[in-house]
Amino acid sequence: MTGEPLDDLEQRRAELYTQLAGTGDFRPGSVNETWRRCGKPNCACAQPGNPGHGPRYLWTRSADGRTRTRQLAAAELDKVRREVAAYKQFVAVSEQIVQVNAAICEARPASAAGPGVQGAPDADEQLGPLIAGLREQMSAEIARLAADAARSLGCGAGMEAAETVIRAGMLKLGGSMLEQLLAADPGYRGPRIDCGAGHQAEFISCRDKTVDTVLGPVTLSRAWYHCAGCKHGLAPRDAGPGVAGAAMSPGLTAMNDRAAAAVPFAKAAGLLDDLAWVHLTAKRVELAAEASGAARAAADRDRAALISGRKLVPLPPSPLPDKLYGAIDGTGVPMTSKETAGRDGNGPDGRARTREVKLAVFFT
Repeated sequence: MTGEPLDDLEQRRAELYTQLAGTGDFRPGSVNETWRRCGKPNCACAQPGNPGHGPRYLWTRSADGRTRTRQLAAAELDKVRREVAAYKQFVAVSEQIVQVNAAICEARPASAAGPGVQGAPDADEQLGPLIAGLREQMSAEIARLAADAARSLGCGAGMEAAETVIRAGMLKLGGSMLEQLLAADPGYRGPRIDCGAGHQAEFISCRDKTVDTVLGPVTLSRAWYHCAGCKHGLAPRDAGPGVAGAAMSPGLTAMNDRAAAAVPFAKAAGLLDDLAWVHLTAKRVELAAEASGAARAAADRDRAALISGRKLVPLPPSPLPDKLYGAIDGTGVPMTSKETAGRDGNGPDGRARTREVKLAVFFT
């Protein structure tokens, strides 16, 4: 774990916290199967090779420095076994959380900008006056919006016109509010910060970045640093709202992914325009959805590698399903001639035009 990037460690910690939250019921101890002899000479248990009376199942655990045991009824045996197994997984995940947190503490610098340099602004100090100003500003805007909606209803335009007025106004208000809240912290972390590769990046200026959100385009003005050693720039403020290297907010990205997964990209762009009033081209919908898919696939591969390397313990669902069904089949996927070169096929000319893909589904 030593030497791993801080972002990877924090992501792993978040995954472990998610696993821990889904642990379900658990209890410490062990379940043991025991047999006993009654001591009567005429009983079958006295015969050689007879294991004795039983089996009895005992739940044993340590409490208050003493070993305590309780015999389990047949009806609760499976339940207690599951809970004891869940406890072992809970302990394993907890140990991993401790290890990852220790690695994060080692990887995180004591001060990204060095001692005596201005750090991030305190949220309470910054947001108190800002919220008061926003409250006054929004109250006036909402009053004007209510008047516009009332006029739409009064002139006979109908409820749809009033709905349109209110919706457009609220989106505009929300976008303005979000932009001002983001501006409370411009991301200035001093004249120099660590670039993440062991160098010092210098503050250049504050630069604007426009991000599309579910409330419309929002401009974020943030401090921009440049690392001469790495020859690249960075804006530490982008990581907070989740727009580092992205031009869509996390909320809009999730909305875009849902639409793109349901219909073709062009239709997804139309749905976002019609239903959410978010204007994106079909190509941008496609690129954003494919980037999300690639990131999810990479995360799944990393998780699978951790599980296969016994560094991550996947917890079972709670409650456990009674049955698990599996279905598997194969289908041919059309390929280019380059992908099928040298392969025999079933066509009249003997050439392969598809490659078989195995599909498996497991469900309860």
